[in-house]
Amino acid sequence: MSEAYAYGVLLWFIAAVALEVVSSLAFMAWLRWRGVKYDYGFAGVPGYLEWVYFKWARAGGRNPWPLFTARVLILVNLVPAVLLALPLLRMSL
Repeated sequence: MSEAYAYGVLLWFIAAVALEVVSSLAFMAWLRWRGVKYDYGFAGVPGYLEWVYFKWARAGGRNPWPLFTARVLILVNLVPAVLLALPLLRMSL
């Protein structure tokens, strides 16, 4: 395995984790600003904020799919990044 590949995967992993964390915090703030009630204890569970948003958007007659799709794609991007980065991280320990 080349060193460039390893650095590329690790950079992808860091970017994917940062994107998920920052987008989740921004999404939580946006939901709170819109007056949507949710349980902070479940806010870190993947899919919970999306479920709350989906219910809120449907109840208000809004189309939830664009934002919901973006959030799901961010989460889907994280899965292969983690799966490829974990073996590299284990080798470096």
